[in-house]
Amino acid sequence: MPVKLVGAVLVLVAGAGLGWEMAGRLACRVRQLRSLGVCLRVLEKEVAVGAVPLPVALERSARVAEPAVARLLGEAAALLTDGSGRTAQEAWEEAVRRAPLCLLPGDLEVLRGLGVTLGSSGRADQVKHISLAREQLAAREQVARDEEQRQGRLYRYLGVLVSMALLLLLW
Repeated sequence: MPVKLVGAVLVLVAGAGLGWEMAGRLACRVRQLRSLGVCLRVLEKEVAVGAVPLPVALERSARVAEPAVARLLGEAAALLTDGSGRTAQEAWEEAVRRAPLCLLPGDLEVLRGLGVTLGSSGRADQVKHISLAREQLAAREQVARDEEQRQGRLYRYLGVLVSMALLLLLW
């Protein structure tokens, strides 16, 4: 009987943990989209007003970011200055690919689209494209926030309830 009880507790904990993990991914996406919006606002100001080189602007933007987004921006800045001769677009693509982000493919497409114009056009054009990407990410953040509120609770409940149903079937 004690072995059965320990097994039941493990199944319940595993189910609940899985539900919380899935809800956590939704929250992670919202957090990273919000952080990207703040960073792009800083980058936009750095490019428009500061007229600093792109690697410096990326590093300054990374200072206000949550860790995964800071890694994306820092990596892009490092790839631009490593002497390999990468273009800004190539460095940005590589950084987006390497960064440990919880974003959906559509979110990543917005980021990749931004990389096309970074460092390859005039200051006003870059500011316009950064602003557009920021607005697109803000819209995606609102959708993600709504999704997290609806589905986050559902995942947590389902994790516990499915594991309890499994226990009832096995008991």
